[in-house]
Amino acid sequence: MVRQTASGDRERITKEQFTKAGKELLKLYDESSQQEYYFKLFASGKDHLSKEDALQMVKVSYALTLSATMIPYSKGSNDDALFEGIVQGMFGINERVTFQDFTSWSKKNSPHLFCGVHNWVYQILTGSKMPSELEAAKVPQLERFVEDKYTMSMGMLWMLTTVIPQSYTHNPEEKKEKQKTSEKNPLLNSYHLIMKLVGVQSNL
Repeated sequence: MVRQTASGDRERITKEQFTKAGKELLKLYDESSQQEYYFKLFASGKDHLSKEDALQMVKVSYALTLSATMIPYSKGSNDDALFEGIVQGMFGINERVTFQDFTSWSKKNSPHLFCGVHNWVYQILTGSKMPSELEAAKVPQLERFVEDKYTMSMGMLWMLTTVIPQSYTHNPEEKKEKQKTSEKNPLLNSYHLIMKLVGVQSNL
């Protein structure tokens, strides 16, 4: 196993170290703990994010959310500008962002940024989907959206789901139906509200 240090050097870790780190990851049940862990991860062990770190964090979080919902990676023509705009909003006039700065921004702008990341990590480490009772935040259902069919791109839809309350992206009736058929999939959530939103956008 190989990891990259803050200085950019690579060093090997043992199987025991990897197992220990994996177990610690699986104990991150709440979003505040997940935010702290993944912030440090994307900051490469530093106490702050650079703009390059933050842009990578946003892009990777988007890609892993798509992977967690089991759909191919796609990116609209405006998504790069969207991701850069997110970073600009996070930093403002500053050149670096501390964890305290990040949590303050995240609380107001993107409280569920890492939910897809953590679900993906859980799947990789365990080989199975995260049980619904362990989810700190639901991963949005994005797979029924087709790129270029609506005005909003997949990247825009993803960012929207990191902001709006989970009640708007989760359909209780859909959950009941899945429970009845014993085909529970905690990574699939209602997309009806977002479908209505993009439907309105496409008609403008």
